[in-house]
Amino acid sequence: MKKYASIIILICTINLLTAQSRTVEILKDWKFSNYDYGAAFQENFDDAEWENVTVPHDWAVKEDFNFTHDIQLTMVIQDGETKPKYRTGRTGALPYVGIGWYRTKHTISAADLEEKVQLMFDGAMSNAKVYVNGKYVGERPFGYISFYFDITKFLKPGDNTIAVRLENFNSQSRWYPGAGLYRKVSITKMNKTHIKTWGNLC
Repeated sequence: MKKYASIIILICTINLLTAQSRTVEILKDWKFSNYDYGAAFQENFDDAEWENVTVPHDWAVKEDFNFTHDIQLTMVIQDGETKPKYRTGRTGALPYVGIGWYRTKHTISAADLEEKVQLMFDGAMSNAKVYVNGKYVGERPFGYISFYFDITKFLKPGDNTIAVRLENFNSQSRWYPGAGLYRKVSITKMNKTHIKTWGNLC
């Protein structure tokens, strides 16, 4: 009896593992703008004049170093100071503060829509708001953590528009935090019955 039970468990495990079909596609070709276009989330927004960039991308590193970007008036009590002083260099003097929009297109087949499709961000600095085909998908304020959204219900056969708005605030970091989609962005297609992302069999 134990022998048959072991065989059944083995067969079920094999079936589960073979059903875990996943394909991952990296989204590299994006359009970028530092201007806060209010309508940039819309599917048919004209981004023809935007800069062509490859993700990972950091919008601040191409600009000039300028200590006025991170000047601050502080007092270090631990050093015995009794009045504040102006200091610079906290965030590397790069212009990371501001708003950036990213847009790209991704082709989806009708067969893909019978599966589950996730949009994964390995690093987006920061206060990310994500849109697919003009529809709000979700947001993640923290810039130092990976996150993903199930975007299946927002998709359609053919070209799909993905738009991301990022915003960095002054004094949000004690060091240079980065700016933009600073790590890869990917599309994952998987069976509707699947092991949860970052999950396991145990």
